[in-house]
Amino acid sequence: MKFYESDILASAKLVAGEEAVIEGVTRVAKAVPKLCVTPPDVETLLATVKWANDAGQTIVPVGGGTKMEWGSLPSRVDVALSMAKLSVDCEHHQGDLLATIDAGMPLAAANALLAQYGQWLPVDPNHAKEATIGGIVATNDSGPRRHRYGTPRDLILGTSFVRPDGQLAKAGGRVVKNVAGYDLSKLLAGSFGSLGVIVNATFKLTPIPKSSRTVVIQCVDAMKVGECVSELMSTSLTPSALEVQGAPYRLLVRFESLEAVTEEQAVQTSALSVASRCEISVLRDEKEQQCWDDHALRPWRGSGSVLKVSFKPSYLTEVLQEIQTLCTTHDGIADVVGRAAVGSLMVGIDGELDNQVVVIRALRNAVSLWSGHAVFLRGPLAVRSKIDEWGGLGDGEMVMRAIKQNFDPTGLMSPGRWPFD
Repeated sequence: MKFYESDILASAKLVAGEEAVIEGVTRVAKAVPKLCVTPPDVETLLATVKWANDAGQTIVPVGGGTKMEWGSLPSRVDVALSMAKLSVDCEHHQGDLLATIDAGMPLAAANALLAQYGQWLPVDPNHAKEATIGGIVATNDSGPRRHRYGTPRDLILGTSFVRPDGQLAKAGGRVVKNVAGYDLSKLLAGSFGSLGVIVNATFKLTPIPKSSRTVVIQCVDAMKVGECVSELMSTSLTPSALEVQGAPYRLLVRFESLEAVTEEQAVQTSALSVASRCEISVLRDEKEQQCWDDHALRPWRGSGSVLKVSFKPSYLTEVLQEIQTLCTTHDGIADVVGRAAVGSLMVGIDGELDNQVVVIRALRNAVSLWSGHAVFLRGPLAVRSKIDEWGGLGDGEMVMRAIKQNFDPTGLMSPGRWPFD
């Protein structure tokens, strides 16, 4: 069947229903789609994706909308596919510490349900209150607790997703050890909606910790940050988060466990040889929560560019020094937060637009020497237009392009979002 422009709205309403379809009025990553479709159930979702594929209409799945500008913008948006109504089911297997959660459900809502049973999904992505399960998986976004629990890709066990041809597919399972075949669930994590529409995801859960303490260590320079992190990682201490902020630099070392355990580990951290020569405070209760709430806002508070910079953790000091040197040289302002022992930083760069471009290019060149790369997450169009948002991604590019071709040969699923389109 061939569709013409005048038939698109009527055809979509015929497939998805009158109430599920409106003409494009909501921006998706600065683009106005022709239609915004909100399927009320999985059957309608399947029919909508198949219709769009047959009609040659591109689809961009939308969850909470918190990361639509991350990486490259979609090159064409015909149908914005909202998952808002696919957000009611959280199938919890309490005894197995597992849950299968609808893609459209916000993480905060899912954890509120799981909290009734003393369990949670221990991920804390950017914009955590609004972020949905599908969006978190699609971007593989994680926060400070990545230090202990890993990324969504590490926690996911299985998924149900809609292929670009409108067929429902399943990957993985509901057991922790599932090694049969290629792990499509982990492949979907970080695919930015370019391989299919995630319907739900199954995760391994953990018990909610009874107590929390955060040790704040003020560091005079990047060298001291590296020394503190190195010493902490050489001990038997088990922080759930080890974050760096700066400059001025400080470390946030969080312990989450039983009351006696968090108290003892906070004391041991304060007594470490490097840390003991720094200004130290221990936060708990409201002050601790306020500290982490403020931390989550950085570096998104500015109007400049935000990069995700990844590198070998042993080069933390060099990366921090390079960021500071580049911004000083080019009249920029940097706001850095991130996983100090993992080698993953969010870097906010403010300043003249041309200077931001210079800093981004130079930083990418520098971190490439330390087995790293920098992805552009958000920023002014004048900066975005002068750089490659993804930068160099290494030797796996040919393989990932082949995967995209196999999953979506017509290129209609989130075109341009993934670097391998």
